[in-house]
Amino acid sequence: MRFPEFHGEWEKCKLGELAVKVGSGSTPKGGNAVYTTSGHCFVRSQNVGMGHLILNDIAYIDESTHQKQKSTELRTNDVLLNITGASIGRTALATEEINGGNVNQHVCIIRTNGNVEPSYICDYIQTSKIQKYIQSLQTGGSREGLNFEQIRSFPINIPTVEEQVKIAKLLSLINERIATQSKLIEDLKKLKSAIVEKVFCSPNQEYPMCRIEGFEQALSTYKMSDFSSRIATKNKDSKCSLVLTIAAQYGLVNRVSSSVFQFLVSKTM
Repeated sequence: MRFPEFHGEWEKCKLGELAVKVGSGSTPKGGNAVYTTSGHCFVRSQNVGMGHLILNDIAYIDESTHQKQKSTELRTNDVLLNITGASIGRTALATEEINGGNVNQHVCIIRTNGNVEPSYICDYIQTSKIQKYIQSLQTGGSREGLNFEQIRSFPINIPTVEEQVKIAKLLSLINERIATQSKLIEDLKKLKSAIVEKVFCSPNQEYPMCRIEGFEQALSTYKMSDFSSRIATKNKDSKCSLVLTIAAQYGLVNRVSSSVFQFLVSKTM
């Protein structure tokens, strides 16, 4: 797939050829004790999502601590890459919000040269090609991690800057739509939880806090055994259409069709 106005082969190169800086920071002496409630943003691996920043628990350091780590000062559009642990390979662009901040030793700063669009590199690192390459570098290691030489070795194919910009803009629009939809989903989940708390009542209550219009009678209390039975035999030929399974994490789930049940089964096989 390609925009019709662009032609020609893409240039094959290594990430190191496209970067003027590849390096990480360090945790300030004293660890969490030196974090403040304001000052310079201090980016840790949990703040770097896949294609976006997660700043709800961002830490801060004061000016004197920042000056000691001046070499890792962030600039807008720096590409951030998690290089250790379970989140290895996650990448995001530095925004204005964290401009002038710093990173710890688990986050690498990739600062591109003028031959490549930073957002293009960030998107490229998210592709299965580079993610698989990152995983291939972990083979045989006792601890997941990337060093700077390995990062510089990432194989990158680049078109002209104009085509890079167009690709990056398209993906950015899609990311914005995803973020909007994700926010809507989260809001709906919160709304559902609030409604559940009000329309159901506890065993010692006759009436819930909120009723659907047209229903006024008191609610009756039942036990699960009043309308269900426990079975220990296989549901051969799916004779019973509704079989529920109790899962510690998810509660009651539909044994036949629930994707949660399929997940639980796969975990035990």
